[in-house]
Amino acid sequence: MSPVQNWGRRINLLVVILLVYSASTFFVLLWSRGPGPDSDIEIISGPTGQKRWVLSSLSLFAPRKISSLELDEKTQGKSKIDDDVLKERITDDPGWPGTSVRGVSGRTTEDRTPQSPRDRTSPTGDKNKPITSDSIITNNSANSSWKWMLDNIFIAVKTTKRFHQERLKWVLDTWASGVVADKVHVFTDKHDATIDNLNKGVNIVETNCSDQHNRPSLCCKMGVELETFLQSTKNWFCHVDDDNYVNVPLLAKMLSNYSHHTDIYIGRPSLDRPIEVQDRVLNKAVSFWFATGGAGFCISRSLAYRMSPYYSDGAFVNVCERVRLPDDCTVGFVIESILDRKLTVDYRFHSHLEPLSLIKKSSITNQLTLSYGISQDYSRKYRNVVDIDGYYNESDDPTRFKSIHCIIHPDTDWCQHVDNSNRINTSNPGSD
Repeated sequence: MSPVQNWGRRINLLVVILLVYSASTFFVLLWSRGPGPDSDIEIISGPTGQKRWVLSSLSLFAPRKISSLELDEKTQGKSKIDDDVLKERITDDPGWPGTSVRGVSGRTTEDRTPQSPRDRTSPTGDKNKPITSDSIITNNSANSSWKWMLDNIFIAVKTTKRFHQERLKWVLDTWASGVVADKVHVFTDKHDATIDNLNKGVNIVETNCSDQHNRPSLCCKMGVELETFLQSTKNWFCHVDDDNYVNVPLLAKMLSNYSHHTDIYIGRPSLDRPIEVQDRVLNKAVSFWFATGGAGFCISRSLAYRMSPYYSDGAFVNVCERVRLPDDCTVGFVIESILDRKLTVDYRFHSHLEPLSLIKKSSITNQLTLSYGISQDYSRKYRNVVDIDGYYNESDDPTRFKSIHCIIHPDTDWCQHVDNSNRINTSNPGSD
């Protein structure tokens, strides 16, 4: 055998040894560390129950293009804000005090791992249902002034240009006025002269979203609402529609029962069961509760931070398409299905989807939000309103917002000059 052939055999043998050594090192490391959360290796069980790792696909060696929705899910473990990152962002945020504050879970701000409402003790002991608000432990700020608490609330009102005169007028003339006005942010698709004439101090945000009442437009506005809130120093985000009356003093007192350092999602579902849809990224059915936007809902700043990868920079529209649902449903999807936080139900939120005439007159001051549903010409063809006698008649107050306002805020100047012969004899729990 020639010297050249000898050298060739030696080189081939050396290459084989190196390959065997590299492969054995790779599998030793793999066995000792286990698969990472984003690896293409999965654990399977053999017939004897012994577990082993195998490559689930060859995508490790054959990169491919990934859609934005797919990328969002494949990088979910990295894109979600973990506790350390959250703590760092909290420290830099003027809306988060650096001192130790006790919240509803009894934890301090040094221990910021949020507690899911469904993980807390439920009056019924049923962890498969959203927890009701009356079972949440309150903190020491519950008796503080509602006006102080109001400074920490960001109230977002969603509307559209064609409803500025028809709906938004009643909001701006009643509850979104006075000391509340500068805490209210109206999100619309077009800033026009009508809204300028109606405005009495609220903040107007032009979203640049479509004026159509469809999923992309609604989700676009919701994304802008959440992004604008995160840029503020407020501790609570509360969303309502332009056909909601908000009992602001009671809302502020209700939120004082919770800590914004924990993940809180509070509202009222419009269904009596979780909604079931297909997650188009995971390609599986998911079910979750959501608070209907038509009644209003609130989110703590802690939870809004965790949600931010799913609404920042216009991402919320894509998430809506992922489940093919409108904005309020998708909020529930992100919170319950992706982030594994749960809805806390408070039945004092009300929407036009329920028979509002059944609300007792004596309990109006105890409701967080109210609504209405009427024909566009204000006729009786369709009328779903809170049934109130006295104060303003139906022609002057078709939505009943002015009458409701005079019940909750009887000291309002223009309430002193109306017929109050049938005034409801009840005290407002938020009037002190």
